[in-house]
Amino acid sequence: MTKYPIKSPGRPSAFDDMMKPDITEQILEKIAEGISDHEIYKAMHSSAFTFKKWRDANAKAYDEAKSIARSNMLSLAESALKAKMSRRVLTETETIYEADGKTIKGYKVKTKEYDIDTNASIFVAKAGKPTLYDPVNFAKVKEVEIGAGELRKAIEETRRYDLDKYDTPSGIEAPTDF
Repeated sequence: MTKYPIKSPGRPSAFDDMMKPDITEQILEKIAEGISDHEIYKAMHSSAFTFKKWRDANAKAYDEAKSIARSNMLSLAESALKAKMSRRVLTETETIYEADGKTIKGYKVKTKEYDIDTNASIFVAKAGKPTLYDPVNFAKVKEVEIGAGELRKAIEETRRYDLDKYDTPSGIEAPTDF
């Protein structure tokens, strides 16, 4: 019986290629750009496990690249929110061509004015005072207000009863253990 060399099962791992400095740098650039881990390892024809091994081997650089991506996302979100918190005008220009499709006949300009986005305003208000706009606390405040109103009604109702108007009944004795 002849023995053949045993090859490792499955496809070759991309880990060795991923550990090359130039490839590692490219991966870190993609991560800093905000591309997800899943998209990166699928584009490299690698498995999630292999990417996790690479990530663990390059933990510090990976974390730095992720923090850059998060910072970029936050600044992008802040600028978009800031744009929605002010009135803005959008100008659309449409080019009108002659029948031949080459000669420009003229331009059609449309101007749209956008008001402040209500959802963005609510978001900013909630972010500024989260306890004030917290729905749970808001419901509790409403319950307290409703309870206080009912208590006020009960107090007003008891004020109508003046105990001086009533005579103390005679012949009734209170129980001794009372």
